[in-house]
Amino acid sequence: MTAPRLLTPAFGALFAAALVFFTAGSTVLPVASRFAAGPLGADATGVGIAIGAFAIAALVLRPVVGWASDRFGRRPLLVGGGLMTVAALGLHLFVTTLPLFIVARSLLGIAEAFFFVAAVAAVSDLAPPERRGVARPSTSVRWRSTWASRSARRSVRRPSRGAGTTRCGLPPWRWRARRPS
Repeated sequence: MTAPRLLTPAFGALFAAALVFFTAGSTVLPVASRFAAGPLGADATGVGIAIGAFAIAALVLRPVVGWASDRFGRRPLLVGGGLMTVAALGLHLFVTTLPLFIVARSLLGIAEAFFFVAAVAAVSDLAPPERRGVARPSTSVRWRSTWASRSARRSVRRPSRGAGTTRCGLPPWRWRARRPS
């Protein structure tokens, strides 16, 4: 007897959505601390608070989002997390003060909590019962390690493509739209 198929169209769609979500969410990570310290003029504490706001917001909301995922379903939270990510990344384009940057980072953390918790729960729902032991840990680890390590490798090889704009007098929003030279 063969094991039930794990990779179904719905499972593949969830993986594709997660790829887009985590790639979009990590686009600001390599330059966020330099942006806070440079154009926004934050000291080390301010930079730490701004960068940590993402993780704190995600951590605090995950238990609530887990309950909401069971109560309202996975799809509304996946869509809501994606829309909040778009809003948070859009807000990053208009940040001019450190408090607004902290709000943008917090909103991105809230979006991550919504999407990630709902996605992990959806993996459990989509996987056949006898394959859940393979599906759940491998997807969570794969999502985090693959995309996080790619982002880290890129920032080490080319330390922050946009950081040069914060030192050369261009407007603070310009670092987000600069093409690599």
